Amino acid sequence: MFFFTEHTMRHVDDATSHYHQYGNFMSVIPGPERKFSFSKRACFLGTSFVSLSVSQSGWGYETSNEMDGFLITTPHIGDFEWRTSNGRYRLEKGGIALIDQLDVKRAAHSEGTKYTTVYISNIDMFRYLTMLLGKPPKTRIYFTKNFIGVDQAKFIHSLIETIFLLSSNQLAPSSEVGTSLKESLVGFIILNVPNNYSKVLHDASYSMTPTPHSIKIAVQFMQDSIDPHLTVGQVAVHAGVSVRSLQAGFKRFKKTTPITYLREIRLQKAKNLLMESSAKSPKEVAGICGFTNYQLFCKYYSATFFEHPSTTAVKCRKIIVPQ
Repeated sequence: MFFFTEHTMRHVDDATSHYHQYGNFMSVIPGPERKFSFSKRACFLGTSFVSLSVSQSGWGYETSNEMDGFLITTPHIGDFEWRTSNGRYRLEKGGIALIDQLDVKRAAHSEGTKYTTVYISNIDMFRYLTMLLGKPPKTRIYFTKNFIGVDQAKFIHSLIETIFLLSSNQLAPSSEVGTSLKESLVGFIILNVPNNYSKVLHDASYSMTPTPHSIKIAVQFMQDSIDPHLTVGQVAVHAGVSVRSLQAGFKRFKKTTPITYLREIRLQKAKNLLMESSAKSPKEVAGICGFTNYQLFCKYYSATFFEHPSTTAVKCRKIIVPQ
């Protein structure tokens, strides 16, 4: 589910209802003189989202939190603070914080605050960790730092801007693009913000070359899959290895990379479809086989089979002529 939405709320009840709709059961606290004015633009990426919020009035909330995920927040104007069981924290303009939503008990935003929030569900964290580790993680991830460094923040901000750019003018990112951007964001955070899995993920010995049998399982899975949007991460999970291990295994046993091998399989499927008498147009075939960029598909196809995909289709239809 990938979509763009906008909301303007002028009353506490509107805000409470809005957050309840998305599973965040919290008690909204209005600003001075009980004024409340809040608006947000959000791009939902499955169970996670990115939002840009403006609080004309100061406001806050108290929560026992049902949302199982992580908030990455940065104020552009104003500041806010939050409280957890471990203490009280304050974030000012330009700073960026990573907060476990389950730990938050209370938060307050100053009047006129404008801020960006990224919410990454624990489901998405779990999925990406599984791809990195090659198996489901045994425990929930937790981060040992609340504040993110300047260099990491720049990269996160660039991804957020890209997501909003794609969702502007009500052009929400497609499922494939949205998934790719989200995976880039989640992967960057897991690998660059200290957490309980950092040691094993950065341990060079952990990325051991898998056995030929594991690579055989991966290859068979690629060949049998009918999912045009199959990812290397999904292949690694199926084979029971990490993405890095899968890459090392393909380099050693197949003299190529997993993504190149997967592309070759898709190109062969495309050729087979084009050679059928009832084949669809080359552009339709490209989409069916997982190529979202038709020009790039033509480039790969021509380099592999020494002819344009439309040439293959025309030649085949010339051969198969009804009598």
